[in-house]
Amino acid sequence: MRPTILFLAALAANAAPTYTGAASCTECHPGQAQRQSQSNHAGALRPFADSTLANRFTSISESGFRHVYDKAGTTASRTQEAARMTLEWTFGSGAQAYTAVGRYGARWMEHRISYYTAAARLSLTPGHFGRNPVTAADALGIVQDPPTIARCFSCHSARTKAMPQGVDLSVIEPGVRCERCHGPGSDHIAAARARDAKRVSTSILNSGRLPAQAGVMVCGECHRTPDLARLLPTPELDDPLSVRFQPVGLMASRCFQVSKKLSCTTCHDPHESLRRSDAAFYTVQCLGCHGTAPGPGAECKRGGRQNCLPCHMGSVTPAPHLRFTDHRIRVN
Repeated sequence: MRPTILFLAALAANAAPTYTGAASCTECHPGQAQRQSQSNHAGALRPFADSTLANRFTSISESGFRHVYDKAGTTASRTQEAARMTLEWTFGSGAQAYTAVGRYGARWMEHRISYYTAAARLSLTPGHFGRNPVTAADALGIVQDPPTIARCFSCHSARTKAMPQGVDLSVIEPGVRCERCHGPGSDHIAAARARDAKRVSTSILNSGRLPAQAGVMVCGECHRTPDLARLLPTPELDDPLSVRFQPVGLMASRCFQVSKKLSCTTCHDPHESLRRSDAAFYTVQCLGCHGTAPGPGAECKRGGRQNCLPCHMGSVTPAPHLRFTDHRIRVN
């Protein structure tokens, strides 16, 4: 079992702490809470009508079907055939794209069309490429089974509960907020107020205190991890789309395997957004381990604090309109 699941299972076996909401974390952690509330993680899920996505969708023709949108949903039509789905939630912060999810009848459906921020256009949702719709219902999207939709909401929000019909959203806290990664906070808050130092540290999950691989596995619950029984040495070649899932490439990297200390939080502060245009910041992290000059005969002519990423963690486009940093660290 993964670290977070083990941790939550251990808590459930005791007094079953409850969720308190991200606002309760500001009492002791105002800096982290404020930064996290402005991060892309915090914006990973929003009601469709309240999101910027609602203003991006007007109409589009795709695969012979016409999609017309309003604040409540979309209708796909062709000649005399039409089908409609509600649009209830916007998945994604917009750093890459926004995808709408709603219901077709009583079933949850992922919409076939997404909005891509860099390209400023509507296009097919990842996972829908190569699927040619036959009916208007097919053109709307893909129906998601209950376990799948529960996982989707679980990774994009806090306080969700899997149910036979899919997921209980009655007390959902949209976005990846504090308790999504740290677990329910009531016991932790009570321990802090009682000044019980031992219980403070054991009543909440802090992945930064875990061994490197365990820490990566925590992030990988949503960002995906490879099959540990079948680690591929070149995952980006076996499956180009795997670069979307950073732990897959990272765990195939010699830096990760040899150092035993490289994890996601070595380079990324989970309380803030990625520094996409700050190569100098990430180069400093590289030089924390690779501070010496390149050896004789090395092609690298690095001097001072030059950008390491283009040669060792290239930027790739595994699917139209998407661009990711390849996390399998190597000499390209």
